[in-house]
Amino acid sequence: MMEYYTLEEAIQYYNKIEKPDLTLDELILLVLGLVADKPINGRAVLHKEIFLIYKELSDNAKVKIVDPRFVKYRYGAFSFYIALSLEYLEEDGFITVTNKHSLRNARYMLTDKGRRWSNKIINELERRLGKDYIINNLRMLRIGLDQLGHEGIIRYVRENYPEYYDRNARKRDYVDMDWGVLVG
Repeated sequence: MMEYYTLEEAIQYYNKIEKPDLTLDELILLVLGLVADKPINGRAVLHKEIFLIYKELSDNAKVKIVDPRFVKYRYGAFSFYIALSLEYLEEDGFITVTNKHSLRNARYMLTDKGRRWSNKIINELERRLGKDYIINNLRMLRIGLDQLGHEGIIRYVRENYPEYYDRNARKRDYVDMDWGVLVG
């Protein structure tokens, strides 16, 4: 039997639901927007940067973010949910992706629309966490991670988060997906 609620009861139930501070789409736009005029080069690099900034925000700043459910893989932490969100963000015109089938040469960049949304997300986090935190921690983290490059960031994640590394993992062990490019 189906239960029915009055509007007031429904509002009370809704208000009790714990809501995240950031969705996965917002997390991706945030990471790309921290240094908005510099793209992230490499699919593996993008996933690792998102993973590390997710860890920084959720562990240290106590920001509630929708769980990306990272799995272990031979290149370190990978999220199918992030891969799917990237597809949607590209389809909806928030990001552009060139060479998307290439692990190292894929290039992820905000569009004007994505930059506007990213700025809103950053402004909200600055209001909540303080401008110094965003600039001194997150922006500098993104710049430092960019400088590590493909091999460096993979090594960093492997050494600091070994629970997300499986050198024997194979794509086919998970699903029929081209790890960032959905297979139809």
